[in-house]
Order: sequence, then C-alpha cells, then structure tokens
Amino acid sequence: MSDLRPHYVYRCFDADGFLIYIGCTANLKQRMKNHRSSPRRSSRWIKACMASHTVDGPFAGLDAGEAAERVAIRAEAPLFNIQERRDGAPWTALVHIARYLVDRGHLELAAETLCKCDSAYGQWCYVHEQKNAAWFAEDAEYAAELAS
Repeated sequence: MSDLRPHYVYRCFDADGFLIYIGCTANLKQRMKNHRSSPRRSSRWIKACMASHTVDGPFAGLDAGEAAERVAIRAEAPLFNIQERRDGAPWTALVHIARYLVDRGHLELAAETLCKCDSAYGQWCYVHEQKNAAWFAEDAEYAAELAS
C-alpha cells in the first residue's frame, strides 16, 4: 500500500540562487535534519552548499509527490540529483559536481567525490590540481608575509 500522507517537493539552492537539489518528503523538517546529519555523499554536498529552499505541495500521497519530483528533476536538472538526471553518465555528473565544489572552496569534499588520481606517480585529478594550486598560493602568501 502506498503512503497516502501529503508529500512535498522541495528545492535546495546555494547562496547564489543556483538550484542544487530537488527532493520529495512527507516531513520536510525531518528531511532537512537528515540532510545535515547523514553521511551520504549527496547529503554532505547539500549540507556544505545549501543556503535556502522552497517547497511545493502538498501532493496527494507518495506516488503523486514522487511523480512531481521526477518531472521537476527532468525539467530543471539540479546538479546533485545524479541518479534521476538523464543528461549524462554518472561519472560526468560527478566531474561537474567536483568542479562546482572546488569553485566554492570545498576541496576536501570535492576530493571525496571524485578523486581517482595516483599521486605517487604524479597523476593528479582535477580536484588535486586545484587543491595543490590553493596550497601553493597560500604558501606564497605566507612567504610574502614573512619577507615583509
């Protein structure tokens, strides 16, 4: 038997108003709490980047809510909804997410998301290239401060 409770479709946005995730729930307060505490990769992305959210609904039960969610995801293609998107392979989506996270200063989270490099042989992935560049920039700033 399907869940007949009212369900809601929510959209998560970053600080720039960029749509990052669309979900469906019967209990928005609990779902947001789960996003902040879950060890799941997508929840860590949301926790690190979400600045606001909007809610649509209620929809008449789980089936109607999930149908509205699927339509919204296909139409709006939020970055963090990898499983439901139809615009590319999961690996391609992870590359875009890692670049998004790097651009917003979440280097560790980006590395956890994408890193497939072998640093012992000098083969650096995009995330580690950016991380190394940030470290070198910090070292140069520190050296300049010491020199002055």
